[in-house]
Amino acid sequence: MDQLVYGFSKSKNISLTYVDVTEAAKKLEQKHLSGPTAGRFLGEALASVALLSADLGNKDERISRWLCN
Repeated sequence: MDQLVYGFSKSKNISLTYVDVTEAAKKLEQKHLSGPTAGRFLGEALASVALLSADLGNKDERISRWLCN
């Protein structure tokens, strides 16, 4: 089962966000008929989006990608 876990230590003043997207990445790899290398990159992209999305606090916040030349 995929999961998103938050942690915080007041004494050390650090926070942790952990995401496990193993099952979703495996399904993506199968549905896209990709090999293990492409599956790895699909999984990394999925984990990146999950981690970035975890920090969004408001309904109207979005993740945008800007391309610079």
